[in-house]
Amino acid sequence: MLASPAAAAGSQAPGPVQVIAGPDSDPTSLGGVSIARDGTGAIAYLADVGGVQHVFVSRLAGGVFQPPVRVDPGLTGASSQPVEAAGNGGVVLVAFINSGNLYVAETPGSGDAWKRPIELHADADNPSIQMSNFGKAYLAYTASAAGGTDVDADYFYAGTWSAVTAPLNVSPGDDAGTGAGRPVVATAGDGVAIVAWGENGHVYSRRVWGTSPSVEDELLDPPSFDGETEVSAGDPSISVGGDSSYPDIAFDEQLSSDGHTQTRVLMTRLIAEDVEPAAAVDGIGTGSSDSAGSPGIAMGEYGTGFVLASNDTDDSLIATPLGSNGVLGAAGVANATASVSPIVGVPAITGARSSMIAWEQTPFPSQSEVVARFANGGSTLGAPIQLSATGAPLQTGDGVAAAGDNALDAAVAWIQGDPGALSLALVQLYAAPGTANPSRKLAYSRSSHPMLRWSAASDRWGPVSYEITLDRHMVASTTATSLRLPGSLIDGPHTWHVTATNPGGLHSTGSSATVFVDTVPPRVRLHLSGRRLPRQVLTLHIEAADRPAPQHGAKASGLAWVRISWGDGSRTSKQPNIRRAEHVYTRRGSYRITVRAADKAGNVTTVMLRVRIRK
Repeated sequence: MLASPAAAAGSQAPGPVQVIAGPDSDPTSLGGVSIARDGTGAIAYLADVGGVQHVFVSRLAGGVFQPPVRVDPGLTGASSQPVEAAGNGGVVLVAFINSGNLYVAETPGSGDAWKRPIELHADADNPSIQMSNFGKAYLAYTASAAGGTDVDADYFYAGTWSAVTAPLNVSPGDDAGTGAGRPVVATAGDGVAIVAWGENGHVYSRRVWGTSPSVEDELLDPPSFDGETEVSAGDPSISVGGDSSYPDIAFDEQLSSDGHTQTRVLMTRLIAEDVEPAAAVDGIGTGSSDSAGSPGIAMGEYGTGFVLASNDTDDSLIATPLGSNGVLGAAGVANATASVSPIVGVPAITGARSSMIAWEQTPFPSQSEVVARFANGGSTLGAPIQLSATGAPLQTGDGVAAAGDNALDAAVAWIQGDPGALSLALVQLYAAPGTANPSRKLAYSRSSHPMLRWSAASDRWGPVSYEITLDRHMVASTTATSLRLPGSLIDGPHTWHVTATNPGGLHSTGSSATVFVDTVPPRVRLHLSGRRLPRQVLTLHIEAADRPAPQHGAKASGLAWVRISWGDGSRTSKQPNIRRAEHVYTRRGSYRITVRAADKAGNVTTVMLRVRIRK
């Protein structure tokens, strides 16, 4: 059932299919995946525990999804609707409904335990949560109110939850946020949230600053489109980049004309408080009888990304790229292989200007598969990457979940298996690691087993392995950033480099360097001439040379310096090519002349000569 995915054609490569949970633990429903900019995150899901549904979370730390942990301990009732938000440093928030009440569980960082869940609101439903890059999170939900329901929101910052001061919906207690009107929230990089929801057959939005909602709301759906009259709108999907002035909201729009009803996927763009005219993002031309649905949208820090729609007539997935600040591009069909059942896709952000889409398709009856495509640094989608084995039974009701960090890494999850033996499966897709470069371009070694050192390759999701190539031959592999070579090297220069490889099989090769081995110290000979009397000039003749080892082809590193100590407290400076030196002793006595010579590898030879100065 599980198989390694096909190799990636672009700059991302998939690792093997991982089973996060199941089949014995019986995961039943996928909550979602959330990954922070720094590569930490989590996946949340529901699993059956003694016939009762509870929330479990597998955290992403050090590039590895950890064993799942139940995050609703102490709650005996059934849990549902888990949603999660990840922040830098390993912060994870998970909101869920238990026995009709809204709870949230938190872990403050990668090394911290889960806090016990706290109840935020009684009699609530339909939570949606998102956290900014700077740790501010908003949670929108439907809450019971006098005569109906309201759309409420809570604000999280620095470990504290605070309720937004007033409901967001237009008319209090009018069943806002129910059915296809469930609320969705997007949190901008500037710390402002935008909440969209359905109310009385229309889609609205409102901004929230901390605990303060905006005075005005925005009506997003048009009264007519393409010559057809609106019946109702719902199922909103929302996203925003770093600037809260430019959110995009996609939604289903049911239209009617001459007794014919059609559902389209439209998107509107807000510019501050102004609502731009709605535009179709479903690839359906004017006058067509096709229908579409399942809007999904994701945009990165600068507003680039994708909006998706499912064409329910020909079972295709339509992807429309977003330019800076969410400006619409041209729609196109994302799936390269035809599907015999509707495709529901999910977009995700994988970098400041990079994104991806993932979906589940059925090329043949009862043979579904999970596929992903990346758009790195622009709006052009790369080749499809098949993530699951064709024919593996997938739980189609849950679809897929996807998320990425800021370095082009991503994860895609889905539920698969037969009823009663379900598994939560996941594939991590890795970007190429950075280069690992030698710490020094040229290094000398007195040992024939030199120690090589290099910089760590930048890679959010390791572990990275390093292959060392010496003189065009791969000689060792390690996960460390230093290595003492196992084999003996002859004296002389040796060229080496390091190739870094991550779990996706992608690799990068760093710059080359040279290690010069010299195991033989210099040879030094001395001769002293002159009258050995006080105040007479003595001349020291020095023969110093760095000879190569007797090995065939060996080379010497060369003389680095020679230094003379005359024995009376005076000495010369270090000089590389000194051949003779003069000195005058002022007093009679016995003196020890010491000459030290070093080569570039650090081998040192010391030679002493005793001289007696007579009266």
